[in-house]
Amino acid sequence: MLEHFDKLKLRVRHMSNLVRDILDYSRIGRTKLDNEDVDIVALVKEIMAGIDPEMKVSVEFSGEFPVISAPRLFLFQTLQNLLSNAIKYNDKNKPEIKISGHENGSYFEISISDNGPGIDPKYHERIFGIFQTLDSEKSVEGTGVGLAIVKKTIAELGGEVTVDSEKGKGATFTLSLPSNQAKRTQETG
Repeated sequence: MLEHFDKLKLRVRHMSNLVRDILDYSRIGRTKLDNEDVDIVALVKEIMAGIDPEMKVSVEFSGEFPVISAPRLFLFQTLQNLLSNAIKYNDKNKPEIKISGHENGSYFEISISDNGPGIDPKYHERIFGIFQTLDSEKSVEGTGVGLAIVKKTIAELGGEVTVDSEKGKGATFTLSLPSNQAKRTQETG
């Protein structure tokens, strides 16, 4: 009886997360949010502070990071989805995340790399679709909406997101945002 109750609680939590993610996805582009000056390094540190400290996740910054003029909620959701995926789907005892930033022509790029299991290139387009997960058999709680939110949000900001990965070699997600949104950069490293 207790086992059934635990399964029911898990399914209710999953359904609640799914509804929240669908609402978040549907609001992108329909909800007008004011731009704010968002310090990317501070935002990443805030997100990581909200993750279970027992996870022992290593986060390393390199390069230059701008203060981005954009809706803070959009950037928070985007980075939170990418960082939580880098941890949630990681198969190592100590997840490692490397975040780099640099200007590339008329775009500013922020790359988030992990030491996880990687993604077979044949799935690179699929993972950005809504309700898409690669391993439904795993006990990982995912709704299949997170990367769709990332893609739609970055497109709404005038940029794009790409993935570079091979099975067994980790993954790197790169956000390219128009440089005119970058106010100033700060060196890290």
